[in-house]
Amino acid sequence: MDKKIILGILSLFATVVLLSGVAGAQSASVASDALSIQGLTINPTPVVAGDNITISFNLFNSYSQSLSEVSLWVTADNPIINVSPAYSTYLSTIGTGQYGGIVSNRFSYTLHVPSTLQAGEYEIDVVSNYQTTEGTDGPAIAAQSVMPIYIYVYGSPQVSLNVYPTGKITPGQDFTATISAINSGTDIARNVTVQLLNSTYFAPDGPNFFSYGTLQSGGSSSVTATIFTDQNIPGGQNYLKARVNYTTNQGANVSSIVNIPINILQNLATFSITNVTGKVMAGSTYTPVTFVLKNSGNEEATSISLSLQTIYPVTPTSPDAYIAELQPGQSTNVTFYVSGNSDGDTGEYPVTLYAQWSQPNGATNQQYSGSVDYFVQVQGQVGLISGMNTNYFIAIGAVVVVIIVAVGVRRVRKKGINSKKQK
Repeated sequence: MDKKIILGILSLFATVVLLSGVAGAQSASVASDALSIQGLTINPTPVVAGDNITISFNLFNSYSQSLSEVSLWVTADNPIINVSPAYSTYLSTIGTGQYGGIVSNRFSYTLHVPSTLQAGEYEIDVVSNYQTTEGTDGPAIAAQSVMPIYIYVYGSPQVSLNVYPTGKITPGQDFTATISAINSGTDIARNVTVQLLNSTYFAPDGPNFFSYGTLQSGGSSSVTATIFTDQNIPGGQNYLKARVNYTTNQGANVSSIVNIPINILQNLATFSITNVTGKVMAGSTYTPVTFVLKNSGNEEATSISLSLQTIYPVTPTSPDAYIAELQPGQSTNVTFYVSGNSDGDTGEYPVTLYAQWSQPNGATNQQYSGSVDYFVQVQGQVGLISGMNTNYFIAIGAVVVVIIVAVGVRRVRKKGINSKKQK
């Protein structure tokens, strides 16, 4: 056969195959997106972050042929979660027009919107894969429809308050504080207001109502307020009470009473010993030892009763002392008299100073107490004999006895030898 004829036949065959493929692709393309959503409802509305929502819809087949082996599911390229049904829905056939006819078959899916989702518009897709034909007797075609649903999600604003005192908080006096409102939620908080309320130990002294305007998600704003502190406020964490009001971006009003923590440094006198003078001699009977006592706290101490407790070889002979008052940061000398045991060795020995006192900020007849540890120096006896204790004397006595016995034995032996020589 002529080569030109053969090449012509092959070219014609390739063209037919190519045209068939193009026709198949065009058919599939025509069949794609045959399905669309009608009668969409979303409940509840508006959609707020943290909600579970239900979407319901009808399906409409705009293709000229029926669809078979239809699978249907919901997907999203965002944190919105498909809760139920989480699997594909299978349908054997969907005819042309509205699925189900006049009384349509509705499809429902439950979705969860995470509480951390920022406000904004989000897309979820209803996806369907199916089989159909090109014409009544045409070949089978595989196609797909992607049906987007757009949902606007409102976030949840969350306004909290912090208090920052600008100076020391003194019981019975005013203090100035910066009160900050922070929106840590996921949407705008509008018309934010704060009203300071009377609390157990705090009360506003001056304006008590403040407006912060609009706070964006993550935004904050501050005002300055004057607050009175009760005379009997305890140390540690206390709470200032306030009412917070704001409007969400979808128009809902939020009102709540919050307790704002304020840490109060406890007003309390505490004592420390910074130095000691006076050395206790072993065998002494009335030695003065002077401690430098400091009020290391933040409150005045009055009517301070002190008592010294010691261990061997130091014994108090006058263990009590009294101080009328001691201001915070102030130091004073306190002298006690002690005796030293005659057998005491040289060294440093621990002592404890107990204190009981009153404070101007305390309740009537309220007593405070505490203790502080330190040490005193002891000097043992010096000299050949005086520095030795009883055990030393026993040991020395034993050695002396041994020496005397040895010398006596030696003399007796020598005398016996001399007697023999004379004979």
